[in-house]
Amino acid sequence: MCLRPLNWDTAERVVLDASGGMLPEAELPTHSDAERDAQLARTYVVCPGNDDVPQHELPYRYPLFGTEPVRIGLVGASSTGKSHLLAAMIDQARKSTVMARYGLRVEALDPQRYHLYLNEVVAPFIDGRQELLATADRPELRYSTGLVVTDEHSGRSHSVVFFDVAGGRLERPGRESDFLNRLSALLCVVDPTRIHGLTSQGGTTGRDPAFEHVRQRLRQQQANPALPFLPVPCALVVTKSDLLRFRGYREIDGWLHEKPDAEADLSTVERESEDVYAFLGARGGGDWLQLAGECQGSTLHLASATGTGPRAQADQAAARRFDEALFRQHRVLRPLLALLAMKGVMTGPAADALLLGRGPGT
Repeated sequence: MCLRPLNWDTAERVVLDASGGMLPEAELPTHSDAERDAQLARTYVVCPGNDDVPQHELPYRYPLFGTEPVRIGLVGASSTGKSHLLAAMIDQARKSTVMARYGLRVEALDPQRYHLYLNEVVAPFIDGRQELLATADRPELRYSTGLVVTDEHSGRSHSVVFFDVAGGRLERPGRESDFLNRLSALLCVVDPTRIHGLTSQGGTTGRDPAFEHVRQRLRQQQANPALPFLPVPCALVVTKSDLLRFRGYREIDGWLHEKPDAEADLSTVERESEDVYAFLGARGGGDWLQLAGECQGSTLHLASATGTGPRAQADQAAARRFDEALFRQHRVLRPLLALLAMKGVMTGPAADALLLGRGPGT
């Protein structure tokens, strides 16, 4: 997050209390192993930060599973739907049977902040059908939420954390975006309303500045700039894909009308990637493909976190809501599952089928 070295064993530890305050761990003695294990799930390691990133805390369990943590960064300009997509992913990962079908068990990395994310982001969006506010452009840098993903095929567990920051921050060249150099996977969000002519909502052709800046930063941090591919996998998602239905786009029309259980079949990801690539390349979205084309392993997807657009409320100050009859999540887990397979978090026959033939840049 701030790229400072930190001695995990000697750094200050604090425990998050019920009100969200931080108490020094030393002031909270435990009387049994079970009590200590429960407290460790609420324990954080304090990092002092740097001139641009204030002091912050990381879950004590973050590096303790014997595997490399996976740091997923959402990439896209403001208002592209990154926060809605992430909230839909987290909700589906915890509630649907798809993860278990692939031998994956999902739990909170840090339970209290995870439940805070569920209560403040997921519940208003999924249960209340409220449109989420644009992510605030704050000086402090925090991951949005964190999971522990355990794969029954390998027996390994990984910390998986998601960074959903304001699009403006992704576009700035200063130290506050240095964290991009330590991302280990990219979830790139393409808003079709920004591409001229794709939807009935206008759009303008041109690069997404967040995509371009992230690509440049990752290129700069490579030890050997001559290498053809960036050392991170990428899942590129055309979100708000409900806006593309019934518009005669033959390349993708079949994917937009799939049955709800089609999400559980990852053997079609390569074909979907080819179709989405052809669709964007032929219809004015070629600039959005450059980052994915330079990553070491990429998949391309169509998804909708809402199934419909928000409706204006009589009270102009109230949050806009999505229509109850049309509101649904469509294909939101496929990009996450693809990234987990490309990072080796998910193994087994389904992951092997997804990865088969997927070399760098494809």
